[in-house]
Amino acid sequence: MVNLPVGEKKIGVKWVYKTKINESGEVDKCKPLLVAKDYAQEHGIDYNEVFALVARWDTIHMVLALAAHKG
Repeated sequence: MVNLPVGEKKIGVKWVYKTKINESGEVDKCKPLLVAKDYAQEHGIDYNEVFALVARWDTIHMVLALAAHKG
C-alpha cells in the first residue's frame, strides 16, 4: 500500500465475472476480471492514453517457438 499524492483521488475497482461456454453448451470456466471504474475518470486529467495488453496463448507459443528456432 502506498499513500496518494496530495490532491489526487483514488480510482475504484470492481469484479466482473464472465462464464465461458464451450462448443457443446456446457460451462467451461468462470473467469473473474478486476476492472477499473473508468466512468469516474476524466480524459486528460486522470489519464492520457489507454492500453490493455491482450495476447492469446497460441500467439505466445508461436513467438517462443520462433525465438527458440532462431536461437
